[in-house]
Formats: sequence, C-alpha cells, structure tokens
Amino acid sequence: MGKDHKLHKSNDQGSALEEKLDGDDLPALVGSADPANPHLTLLNLTPARPTSLLYQSLTLFYKRLLILRHSWLSPLLAVIVACCGACIPLFFMNN
Repeated sequence: MGKDHKLHKSNDQGSALEEKLDGDDLPALVGSADPANPHLTLLNLTPARPTSLLYQSLTLFYKRLLILRHSWLSPLLAVIVACCGACIPLFFMNN
C-alpha cells in the first residue's frame, strides 16, 4: 500500500503531486470541516508502538467478555430454543 500513492491538488490547478512513501511514513488525508474549503489536508501522525499478536488477541477476548457480561440473556435464550427444537421431536419418537 505504500507504493505509488498519488495525492491530487484541487481540480482547478490541474496538477498532481506524486510521492513515494515508506510504509511507516504514510500520511493520513483529512477532509476539512469547513464547507468553504473542501480540499484535503495532510495530517502527520506519530509512529505507533508495536503490539504483539498475543496482546491484541487477549485484549479482544477481554472486550468480548465485557460485552458478554452485560448481554448474556439473549444468547442463552437462543441456545435454549435451539436445544428444545432439537430435543422435543426426539421425545415424541417412541419407536
């Protein structure tokens, strides 16, 4: 993704600015909140600290546990309905 990025200036100037960037130095394009100035501006971001895959997966698991703690009733009812739908026909099959 870091190769061959083209950043266009306004259409009335008709010129294009071509930059060759490393993967770490990619600028973020931010639209202006002012309707009078609709041009995109560059936002220089600081390089992020690398995070291990294990830490990312544990964070994701922790967040899902937090969500499950607050909304446990709907999944429980869905499992109960599925189990009843599978077991009730077996009860009526006597042979």
